[in-house]
Amino acid sequence: MARRSTRRQAANPVSYRESSDSEAEESFEPEEDDYSTRPTKRKANNKSSSASKKRKKSGTKTSKKSLKQLEEELEENYLYKALSSNEVNIQDIALDWIEEYEEDQVDDKYESITGLINFILRSCGSLHLFQPHDLSNLESSADTVDEIGIAFGDQSSHKYPFKAVPVFKKNALQLFKEIIDIAHEKGLLYKYDNNREEEEEESLASPLMSYILTWVTSLSSSPIRSLRYTSTEILFAIQLQLCKIIASVESSLERSQRQLSKIKKSNKSKYNTISKTIESCQLQKRTILEYFNDTGNIVIDRRYRDIDPQIRLACLKNLCEFILIYPDFFCQGIYLRYFGWLLSDPIAQVGLKTPELVKVIPFISPADLTLGLRQFSEKYKSQIIKMSQIDSDAQVKLNILGICCELLRLGFLEEKDTRQVIENFPFSGPSKLQIEGARFVTILNEENLTGINDKYRLFIETYKPNQFETDLPFCLDIKSLINLLKFVADKPLHLVFQNMSSHYEDKLDQYDEISSEIIKYFKDFDTVAEFSSYFTALFDSHGLTTNIKFSIQTVLEELCEEVVKTISDQQSEDDDIDSTNTEVLEQTKLIKTLEVASPILQKIKQMGDFVNIANCPIW
Repeated sequence: MARRSTRRQAANPVSYRESSDSEAEESFEPEEDDYSTRPTKRKANNKSSSASKKRKKSGTKTSKKSLKQLEEELEENYLYKALSSNEVNIQDIALDWIEEYEEDQVDDKYESITGLINFILRSCGSLHLFQPHDLSNLESSADTVDEIGIAFGDQSSHKYPFKAVPVFKKNALQLFKEIIDIAHEKGLLYKYDNNREEEEEESLASPLMSYILTWVTSLSSSPIRSLRYTSTEILFAIQLQLCKIIASVESSLERSQRQLSKIKKSNKSKYNTISKTIESCQLQKRTILEYFNDTGNIVIDRRYRDIDPQIRLACLKNLCEFILIYPDFFCQGIYLRYFGWLLSDPIAQVGLKTPELVKVIPFISPADLTLGLRQFSEKYKSQIIKMSQIDSDAQVKLNILGICCELLRLGFLEEKDTRQVIENFPFSGPSKLQIEGARFVTILNEENLTGINDKYRLFIETYKPNQFETDLPFCLDIKSLINLLKFVADKPLHLVFQNMSSHYEDKLDQYDEISSEIIKYFKDFDTVAEFSSYFTALFDSHGLTTNIKFSIQTVLEELCEEVVKTISDQQSEDDDIDSTNTEVLEQTKLIKTLEVASPILQKIKQMGDFVNIANCPIW
């Protein structure tokens, strides 16, 4: 014990001011949901339950005392004192606590657990603390927390170092992370009982985690905001550390399974050793997943709708961390839905955090993303797209456009969705919004262009016209972009072009000139000579299959349509024709169009005849 005492020597504590928020006044506002904890599968400690029934709850039921009396009678929590220092060695403090817990386990005592839970109370400013016998019975945790909440509520004022002093909060959260890490190394997170037969309904939680999770989750459901916020943050710190641990456990499991597959069963000693390692890793993984389910069902599912926006914000912030570290479990629809539910949060700070899911997506493998994000997009993409139009906060819009870009990359947006996003382009918004909107258009155009290039790949690779300075892929790129934006042609599209990575704005006039040159060129070219390299490559492609014929036919049909459309657009109305006679006007225009287009269409038909698929409906 000497070593532990040495570690606990308190350094100069930092000072903290009275909490400036209205915790004392707002502590008793009713919440939207009940505060009772979820029924747990964990069994109560048999050795303590009978004793706890006989005791009187004198530790929490006390007569009202003045603040001065409470402060004078308080025996300060050693963890609270130690973690108030800037220079404390938190790992040593955590190791001290684990050693004390192990001794308590032998002696059937609750001093260490009491000290840890009272540390949470002191972090919130409570001068009313638990006694060891208060924490011996897990089944009465909700009632016990209610009693301490009533006593805390009667306290006239309180200091709130967890919120008021950043270094204290950092130290407090790190303490729980270190405790979990050391407990994992010592095997205290798990129940290794090879002699017992596993009951289907029995919890895998170790005694240590049963106590920590039961009491901290009970505190996280307290009507007192400071208790609720502090306990929720601590639970998330525990879960974050468990995410890191389970990722490590899975790596060890995969490595051991690979080793086992290479070992011959004749080497029984090594085979048995690795088999036991695999069994241990599997138990650890199952146990941690149970902890995840408990914190998800009890904490996240209730606290995401807490009346305190800081708690809602903490849920989203930590969920992003969980998804990033362990996407196998947390990148599922059941957790991603919380981001969807809080998209329209009335508090701007929470709403701003919700779209930050987009920052996590690029770091997760597509295999982990696909199913969960698809479920998320199917349910919330309409709301997301609508927010890109109506939300008044520029930062929220920016993040929403970022989500749209990622959903587009993953193939979760349909044509009607992309059309809506383009319609919502922030033409009158700040430049950073226009840049993000232009990024969406760029991604969409690149995806469309991929399909176009695949369609015309053989033609593009073999046909190199010398008559034009610009190559055909560039023309297809521009054409694809024009098709994407033509339904918003009445908008100031230069704002889209000038914010795109490729400077299309400077090339649009060039594209118009090229289109006219192509039409003129078609009147004079020699079909076979001009396209000989293309036809040679075509004939060398294992024969003219049905798919190839259909592909060429499609190309020719589109070419015919483009020729007719281009010439029609360039025709001017004849002033001598009676514009009131619609039928005569249309017939005259058609005759003139065919007169100009006929030589070109004949050339195109020669191409079709050459490959024996001249069955386009236009001739």
